[in-house]
Amino acid sequence: MKGKKTTRYVQGADVVLLCSDAPAGEAPEDSAFIANAAVAREVALTAADLGAHAAPAPVLLVCSDPVNSLVPLMAEVLELAGALDCGRVLGVAAQDALCAAGVLSGLSGLGRHRLHVPVVGGRSARTAVPVLSQARPFRNFTSTDWREVRAALVEREKVSGRSGAQLARGYAAARTALAVVRALRGEPGVNETVFVRSDEMPGVR
Repeated sequence: MKGKKTTRYVQGADVVLLCSDAPAGEAPEDSAFIANAAVAREVALTAADLGAHAAPAPVLLVCSDPVNSLVPLMAEVLELAGALDCGRVLGVAAQDALCAAGVLSGLSGLGRHRLHVPVVGGRSARTAVPVLSQARPFRNFTSTDWREVRAALVEREKVSGRSGAQLARGYAAARTALAVVRALRGEPGVNETVFVRSDEMPGVR
């Protein structure tokens, strides 16, 4: 996907969703990065070029692995082009929130679709941190509950190439994309878990 072909896909879009067929769980992380980085860079360059011509910049939504690397890459490309808006380069992270909600549903008796559990730190089990104090509806979850959620996140990453995990990835991507569209339309109260560059902590992006 290069040049004019990329422009055709990106131009006029409100949301551009980058998905890969090869999750990191099926190949070494470096291989997944190399396979997907060229596409991510091309899309970011195209979005920057469109912005330079006063065209509306789309929201770039990354589901391709490794999300933790591709989102910063795209942000750097856009920043170098003077076209970075951190709120428009988002990594799909709803898989982790869904996983956490599934575990806490069994512990609390609440339906998993009623639970929203923020998971921060990116799309890697090594860095993902479930924030149980911010779960909605609120429950007094314990440190043991937290460890169970963390263990589930690690296990989810181990089986990321299996068919059930792929369905979860697809559902997470669709749910996040629809949430972005609803927010762009001005719908109030839209909340979704994403991986995004932030300047909230000086020196940490």
